[in-house]
Amino acid sequence: MVLRVHVFTTNLSGERFWDVDKSLPDQVQISVNINVIGFDQKNETTIEAPYVFAIQFTPSVAQITVRGKAVVIGDKEELQKVMEDHKQQKPPVPVIQAIQNSGTAEAIL
Repeated sequence: MVLRVHVFTTNLSGERFWDVDKSLPDQVQISVNINVIGFDQKNETTIEAPYVFAIQFTPSVAQITVRGKAVVIGDKEELQKVMEDHKQQKPPVPVIQAIQNSGTAEAIL
């Protein structure tokens, strides 16, 4: 069975700090941070992972935050590997990629 990751957004917030009457700076740096808060194994084939996807701009133009949970579905061996990676503080790539893709899409829309 192939590892499947379903990402659910539970909260989306954005705030503009830059005055609307002021022109934006010539250069803006964008920083993206993904924080997976934990991995909770619900059963042999399912893990839930709450996350925060945050985008900050420098200079401080705005901030966008997407919160939610990723549901990882796979067979017992695949999920054991995901849990082992998490315990060793190695980010499980399929989970991070799914959160990044979903968070970016939510922030753009």
